[in-house]
Amino acid sequence: MGKKSTIQSQSEEETRQIAEQFAKTLPFKKEGALVVALSGDLGAGKTVFAQGFARGLGALALITSPTFLLIRHTPLSGSHFSQFVHIDCYRLEDPAELLALGLREVLSEAGNVVLIEWADRIRGILPADTIWVSLSYAGDQEREITIQKEAFPGIGGA
Repeated sequence: MGKKSTIQSQSEEETRQIAEQFAKTLPFKKEGALVVALSGDLGAGKTVFAQGFARGLGALALITSPTFLLIRHTPLSGSHFSQFVHIDCYRLEDPAELLALGLREVLSEAGNVVLIEWADRIRGILPADTIWVSLSYAGDQEREITIQKEAFPGIGGA
């Protein structure tokens, strides 16, 4: 079993900072995309985490959840990753929809870092080495962020 870290966040900005630092610790994979899967209840902070995560990768674009697009590609510069791919499965009815949009190609390309909101909905088609991040309520503004790193036990905590 991989390493599991739990971190408390007291605010949205702290969640962004935790995600930013986490993104900076991710190693480059020589084969296939590095995949980070987010889970948690509606409003738990998945999009806020995605914003900080993208900031940590050096993305300059404003990060909003691609709820209606499903997939948004953001080129990266100044990072060992070439592209940030943000996927939102909230409105997804069938994982085959993502496959039709080229998910296999996205996941097979080294240099891609893929962050998936509502990833529980497509768990069965994700790579075995997916890093799972769970966000849960721990109070009004407080969140508990749990990171499960199966394939990369050497990644430091955020």
